[in-house]
Amino acid sequence: MLRAFLNTFFFIVSGVLYFNAPDFYSYGFCSLISILFLLQNILYFVFKRDRSIVGFAFFFAIAFGLTNFIYPVFYYLSDPEFSLFSLPFNESVISRSTSIAYVGYAIYMLVMDFTELIFENRSYENKIENLDIKKVIKIIYVFLLVFLAAYFVTGGHQALASEYSGEGEIIEKGVTAYIYVLVVATAIILSIFMFANEIPIKQRILYFISIVFLMIFFLALGSRTFPLMLALSSIVSYNNNIRKISAPVLLLLVIAGAVVLTFIVFARTTSFTSQDYVANALAEADINMIWDFGSDLVINNRNLYSLIDYADNFGHTYGLSMLGGLSSPIPFAQSFICSTFDIQPEFLSSSGFSTYIDLGLGSTWGLGTNLVADAYLPFGMIGVLFFFGLLGFIVAKSKAMINSNIYWSVCYYVLVSNAVFFARGGFFDCFRFMIWGIVIIYIISFFRKVEF
Repeated sequence: MLRAFLNTFFFIVSGVLYFNAPDFYSYGFCSLISILFLLQNILYFVFKRDRSIVGFAFFFAIAFGLTNFIYPVFYYLSDPEFSLFSLPFNESVISRSTSIAYVGYAIYMLVMDFTELIFENRSYENKIENLDIKKVIKIIYVFLLVFLAAYFVTGGHQALASEYSGEGEIIEKGVTAYIYVLVVATAIILSIFMFANEIPIKQRILYFISIVFLMIFFLALGSRTFPLMLALSSIVSYNNNIRKISAPVLLLLVIAGAVVLTFIVFARTTSFTSQDYVANALAEADINMIWDFGSDLVINNRNLYSLIDYADNFGHTYGLSMLGGLSSPIPFAQSFICSTFDIQPEFLSSSGFSTYIDLGLGSTWGLGTNLVADAYLPFGMIGVLFFFGLLGFIVAKSKAMINSNIYWSVCYYVLVSNAVFFARGGFFDCFRFMIWGIVIIYIISFFRKVEF
């Protein structure tokens, strides 16, 4: 109960800070919020009930902190035009926006904590142990190979490479995009169960090599999202099934991951097969402070400011900017909505809206979004409280059910796989992977007449 009391306290404090946020930039105010954010997380993991910090909460905390609290404290005074912050924005909203971000995180922590309290004393039958995981994972592996082959045949790898090299469209379109969703969904399911006790060692090695190959291949294309998703789901699966990962090892993994992903950013303009691949990437590297290794998250802080400023001055979208993510599991649903109701594609997501505000319609590159802004843009503070509270509930419940319900297990691990880039995205960005992962499992259970 101590942790529940502490999280209640932090939520109340976050509300007080929000209502007293200055309408100008305040270093002291932003620093106070950052310290509270850090302290709340330290206390949460110190008093964590299962004694293991490897999971969604840990990775999301790091990403959320980088995305919302680093720029106002470490960049604004020394390098205010860092990266995309060179584009103009209303600097007077920084303090208030930072307080809104903390309110969202505090309600997420509070609801997650109380949900964990509710489920910790309940006992559930371990249905997943009763499944023939060996056969299920074989079918998943075949599905993955088929989807991956279809992705190659339709030119998905070429489209992805051209997109990250700056020669392609901002959004991958056509049937390839939907095949990519199936590849991601099956690969994540494979990463979840490849460490299960029922899997023979030879099969486990095969699946592990396949996952590593996918990670290296997509990294070579310039993509970091899919490889990071596989890395996170595999790490958490290993921690939950094989051996608990110690804090020092986890820290080394985080540092190594940050360095590799930052390197990929600098290497994107060079072909992976080039002899000067590493040399050119290092030549492009521009690291001035430690936070630069998380710059791909830090720069999305600007989206928080611009979208909150837009919503306060021009009104909310009332769900329109979330419609793209909600409809994403249904093939061609977004194009149908746009053509039927004469809506610009940019308006169906907060990332598109952010790009529209600063770059106009039809831009060949995007500014991205921010998870807090994604909730604030359509519904204001009510949206922030509702969606972050809902996130806390789903994370806690799905984690509690990972050994008793395969569908909740898929739900949790999809969230885990998106834990880092989730903070710089929208609430429904991973919805399509979650839904199609569940559908694939259901199809297998339907034809094999197995109750999951």
